[in-house]
Amino acid sequence: FFSTYQPRPGDLLPAIDIEVLGRGSGAEATERLAAFIALVKAEIGASPVIYTNANFWNSDLAGDPQLLDAIRD
Repeated sequence: FFSTYQPRPGDLLPAIDIEVLGRGSGAEATERLAAFIALVKAEIGASPVIYTNANFWNSDLAGDPQLLDAIRD
């Protein structure tokens, strides 16, 4: 990701669009999403924007401790 995205002061935060699980489970999606958030935060010091819809968030992502910890830290 960071081989092509090289943030500069004043840039918008990176965003990730996650609206369907595809072949994986909700647990796999949250694990990958938490890893991406950690990567972005380590590089730029801020969480990326998570673009999703309320139904997907509430049914597949919300409440996962790993994901919530990644967002909060």
